[in-house]
Amino acid sequence: MSRLGSHCGGLTGMTEMDPEVAKRLHAEGAVLIVLDVPEGTELGIDYFSWNVGPRFKGVKMIPRGLHFVYYSAVGKAGQTAPRTGMFFFSKRQDIFVMKWDAVSEDVVEIATDEEEKEKYREGLQEMDRFLGPYPYENFKKWVSLTNHITKDVLERVQPKCKKISSVTELPIDPQYPGVSDSASENAVLSVGLNPDAVFQFTKFPKHRYPEGASPMEISKHSMDSSYALSCMLDGMKDRKEILGELQFAFVCFLVGQGLLHFQVLEIPKDFFVDIVSTNNFLTTTLQVFFSNLKSSATVDKKLVEKARRFQRHLTKRFNWDFETEPDEFAPVVVET
Repeated sequence: MSRLGSHCGGLTGMTEMDPEVAKRLHAEGAVLIVLDVPEGTELGIDYFSWNVGPRFKGVKMIPRGLHFVYYSAVGKAGQTAPRTGMFFFSKRQDIFVMKWDAVSEDVVEIATDEEEKEKYREGLQEMDRFLGPYPYENFKKWVSLTNHITKDVLERVQPKCKKISSVTELPIDPQYPGVSDSASENAVLSVGLNPDAVFQFTKFPKHRYPEGASPMEISKHSMDSSYALSCMLDGMKDRKEILGELQFAFVCFLVGQGLLHFQVLEIPKDFFVDIVSTNNFLTTTLQVFFSNLKSSATVDKKLVEKARRFQRHLTKRFNWDFETEPDEFAPVVVET
C-alpha cells in the first residue's frame, strides 16, 4: 500500500505512466475531490488503495467509465475500520466532490450542479499538487472485471443507499434510539438487515421447474438449472445483464471486502453447537471455497491470505474443521 498525499499530493511506489497517456488523462480525465480526510485513512479507487497523507484532497486523471471508491478509518493504534465504498460512472472532465464526516467517520457526497463543477474546474490548477494521479497501470485489469456492469445494472442492483459496506448494516428502531444498553441493542439486532443497504440482485424463481411438471421433470430440473436461469434472464432487458450482476457481486466481494468476516463476528460462539446445525451449509460451502482458493494458481495473493486468516479465525471461534473432506466429496464405494 502506498501513501497518497504525503508529498505535494503525489504517490510513492507507483510505476511511471506513459507521457502521452498522462497528458491525455490530465486534460480529459475526471477528478474526484475528497475534502477533510484524516491523515492515515485508507482510501482506494478501483484496484489500488493508499493511506492518505496530510495534504491529500483527491484523485485526478480518472479514465471514463465505472469506478469504485472506498475507504476505511484508521485508529491511532493502527486498527482499520470495516471498508465502505460506492460506485460511480465518470465522463470526460467530470468532477465529483465528497467530504469526510468526522462524526460518522464516513464520506458524504456533496451535490454539485454544472455551475459549481465549473468553479471547481477553474481551481484545479491550484489544487493539482494536492491530487494523486489515478493508478492507470491497473486500469485494464479493472475494466476486464467490470465491463458488463452498465448504468442500468448498477442502478438496479446496488443498495438504495448506494453505499457498499463490508459489515451488515442494521436499521435503527425508533423505540430504541439510544441503544444504550444490551437489551436495547438486542432489540435492534433482532430487527434484521437495513433494507436500504441490501443488494437488489435478480431473484431465483420460487420453483426451479415449470408448473405442473412431472416427478421425472422435477428431478431433471433439480440437476439442470437451465430452466431457472432462463426465468431469470426473461426478466432482464438484455441477457448480458446476468454477467453484469456476476461482475458486480465479485467486485463487491474482492474490493469491497464482503468476505463474511464481520458478519460472522456477530454470531454467538454457541450458535452452531446444536446438533441440527452442526453440519450446516455454511461450513460446507466455506470449505469448498477455501479449497478452491488454495488449489488455484491465478487467484490474487491478497485474497488468498485474507481467506487463510478468516479460516483460522473460524476454526478458533467455532472449532470448525476445514481440513477433513466433507462427506459429499469423500470417495464413494459402489457395489457391483
